[in-house]
Amino acid sequence: MMMIFHVFQTSWRIFTGNFVLAYPFLMFLLLMSMVVPQNAGPPALNVNWITLGILMVLLYYVFMAGIFGMIAQSITVDGNQQKEMTQPEHPGAEDPQQLNLLPGSFGLFKAFFPTIGQHFVQFAVGGFIQVLVLVGLAAWVKLTVEQSIGIPPVLTDLFEKVLAGETQVDAQALLLAMPEAQKAQLDALTSLFLVAGFGYSVFFFMTMAWPAWVVAGGQSALGAHWASFVQCFKDPVTMLGIVGFYLMTNLVMMLVLQTGNPVVLAFAQLAAILFKILLMVMLMVYVAALVKGQPLAVEGASSGESGSGPKASGQDTHLYRP
Repeated sequence: MMMIFHVFQTSWRIFTGNFVLAYPFLMFLLLMSMVVPQNAGPPALNVNWITLGILMVLLYYVFMAGIFGMIAQSITVDGNQQKEMTQPEHPGAEDPQQLNLLPGSFGLFKAFFPTIGQHFVQFAVGGFIQVLVLVGLAAWVKLTVEQSIGIPPVLTDLFEKVLAGETQVDAQALLLAMPEAQKAQLDALTSLFLVAGFGYSVFFFMTMAWPAWVVAGGQSALGAHWASFVQCFKDPVTMLGIVGFYLMTNLVMMLVLQTGNPVVLAFAQLAAILFKILLMVMLMVYVAALVKGQPLAVEGASSGESGSGPKASGQDTHLYRP
């Protein structure tokens, strides 16, 4: 139980001292707003939209790799700072080579591109695994519907009217007028989607730490998924605490979105980004503790061509282990 509090305490200190970690995510959202056509209506299933979707997913994992690299570097800097604070004369605190790596500085961006170069392939493979599981569940649902349940005709008519752009569709009246046999079909469909959604949610939560295992643990994408899965059984309390934080923040965001106030919605979107960054920091801090000080796998992230940085100045380049 103490582990989750220690992880949250350390993550909160790193997060509040490094709001610069949110900048890449904001840049990604800005880039997406320029790439995705505005007011284009629902995307058609054609080559252009499929290609755009694939490129967006790959770009997402490019940014995720870079952000996790920055988080790993911020953990390293925080660990060095905590060690220096426990020493009487704070050795190295005034080292000019360290000034650009103080918490919250833009020096953390030095870890962005090196991490992309090192880990993008594994992030792309990891994203493919996530999509593959989702597509597999969707295929199972489709096969079950076609062979066992079927789709109620009333529901088909309702979808066709909605897709046709009809705005005066009384869905509740149509559903209430359904024959009992079709209501049974609808109940079976609802149960099937709930089972599929629950199954993917369990898979997602049990493997949500895989990006941290790639960066901090040096695992392959498949090995990172397995390590995250196994850790849920080794330390279920901490993982449930992290999952609980994720669910709680999403619940709060859903309640806030119900207000419909544009100003509140704008702040809610910013808060959602910050909550996501905090969750990523928590996962990295936790995995960094589990790898027991394994060297950070970001070559040259804090050292330039002149050889400056922690390795050159003799600082500890290991991930901080709380």
